[in-house]
Amino acid sequence: MSADDANKLVELVVAAKDEGNTHYKEKDYKQAIAAYSKGVKGLPDLDDEDEKPAAESPELLKAGAVLLCNRAAAYMGENKPIPALADAQRASGACADHATSTPAG
Repeated sequence: MSADDANKLVELVVAAKDEGNTHYKEKDYKQAIAAYSKGVKGLPDLDDEDEKPAAESPELLKAGAVLLCNRAAAYMGENKPIPALADAQRASGACADHATSTPAG
């Protein structure tokens, strides 16, 4: 995936997040989930070797993790803890797999 493609994907994810946030603030959790899901569909599968290059973009990883966390919150608003947990774990995995190490101080 080229840098331009990664940037376009980041823009798609951010747009989906913004749309979802609007619905979330209105407590319209079903519409928030639908909006967040549009962005999640564009996220690379970290377990798929063919999609690894796309997953190397720090901006995409951060935007994707935020999107997944927001969708998890919307699932909790709908009293759906199982998909909320799945999204939270996926977000955590994306960050843990690609986070840079810094010394504790």
